[in-house]
This record gives sequence, structure tokens and C-alpha cells, in this order.
Amino acid sequence: MQNYNKALEGIPVRMEQEFKYALKAIAYIHSHHFRAPVTNIMGLMNIFKANGYRTTKAGLLMMQRAVNELEVQMNNIEEHMS
Repeated sequence: MQNYNKALEGIPVRMEQEFKYALKAIAYIHSHHFRAPVTNIMGLMNIFKANGYRTTKAGLLMMQRAVNELEVQMNNIEEHMS
């Protein structure tokens, strides 16, 4: 936190507020949009591993949904940044 505060020294108040807002937005996006599909992928991989990396079509479809959701979130970020 000390490095964070030192980095903000000399930055105009408005820029500091915008920076803090951006950090909060990144934290929100991470916790609400990326975490769920990543957690689903990790859970599915644990199941696949426990089954000797053998799976069913249903398991692969669940993985595909999680990966697709992750891709959607990444595309949303890219669109927001441009």
C-alpha cells in the first residue's frame, strides 16, 4: 500500500480519482465476470483428472460453455477498451 500511495504523489486529484475508479472497475470485472468461468473450468478439470482424464460428451459441453463464457467476457473488455 505504501508503494501505491507513493505512486499517487503529485498526481492531480481528478486523475487519482479516475485511477481509483479504474482499479475498482477491474476488481469488479475480475470477481464477477472472469472468476465464474475460470472456477467452472478448474472444477471440470479436477473431475476429468479424477476420472483419469476420461470424460463424457456432457463434460466436454460444460467445458465448452465455460470457455465460451470466458471468451465473451474477454471480448467485452476489448470492446470497452477501444
